[in-house]
Amino acid sequence: MTLDEIDHLLAEWRSKLDAAAQNLVDLRSHPTYLQLAARPELTGVTLAKVEPMLVSMVDLFDYYDQLQGWMARAEEARKEATRLFSPPEKIEAVAGILRRPASAELLVKLNVGLGAAKEVVLSVDAAWRQLGNQLDVVEKEVGGLQTRIAAARQLIATDPLGAQAETDALTQLAGRRTNLKQELNNAAQTLTKLSSAHTKSKQCFEEARTKIQTGNLRPPCAPETVSAFGRWLHTLTGKLNEGAWESAAVGMERWKESAERCLQSELEAAELNQKPVLYRRELRGRLDALKAKAVGRGKSEDSELSRVGKQAREMLQTNPTSIEQAEQMVQQYEKRLTLLLCQ
Repeated sequence: MTLDEIDHLLAEWRSKLDAAAQNLVDLRSHPTYLQLAARPELTGVTLAKVEPMLVSMVDLFDYYDQLQGWMARAEEARKEATRLFSPPEKIEAVAGILRRPASAELLVKLNVGLGAAKEVVLSVDAAWRQLGNQLDVVEKEVGGLQTRIAAARQLIATDPLGAQAETDALTQLAGRRTNLKQELNNAAQTLTKLSSAHTKSKQCFEEARTKIQTGNLRPPCAPETVSAFGRWLHTLTGKLNEGAWESAAVGMERWKESAERCLQSELEAAELNQKPVLYRRELRGRLDALKAKAVGRGKSEDSELSRVGKQAREMLQTNPTSIEQAEQMVQQYEKRLTLLLCQ
């Protein structure tokens, strides 16, 4: 090994040791490291990780001191190996020091240990900062969990790494409460739709029962059923405000299922009950069109046509109307008119 090669290698080692020294200083002066070193009340997962890390720092400084001693010997030996008239044994002495494999292994152990220690410190630092903020958000969103939130804050103080699960659980509860609040808002809209559908279903039923002679009508839901949905929703809102999310969530699912079923029933009832009323209106229109056609073709004076037309009109204007009979009379009128037009 030449002196130039030795100088280059010494410069590389000095750079590596300076970097390690800076990393050691930065880590030991990190605010979170100082807090951890001064916190005897650490518990749980955090204690299990921090305690070995603090112990390892003693070894890391010892590794550094050993490397510094080795480096000092190498640099001192280099000073004795001048470029002019240096015997080969002096150059080989420096090279021998630098070639020691134990030094390279020690540097690896130092850097690996530094990385592991830094990871622990930064993970605790992140947990202290992030979990506290996370609980602040939870506290704004939820009510009825003050005791549990306070316990979580204490856990963050003593075991930030172990507090993640509880903080996440509280965050999920807060999110669930937010979702439940939205579901309750949606439920209020559904209740409004149900009320409107019930009103329409009732109107269609009463109109059909008055105007149509049929037993196929579907009655609307009982008024107390719609009122019960309103009271049920009010109860669920109270449970949510009290912090009983699990109960509110289960009740909300049952409410939605029942309310949607009732809403669908009212919509179907209104449509079913409207059909015969609309068909009677359609029959009236057909009869008017046929009569206009008879007048236009000069057949309106036919006695049989007039008789059938009069009966059909009376049926379609009588409440309640027998749709089947009225339909037959309109068909008879149409057949008689067709026969007259073919003559």
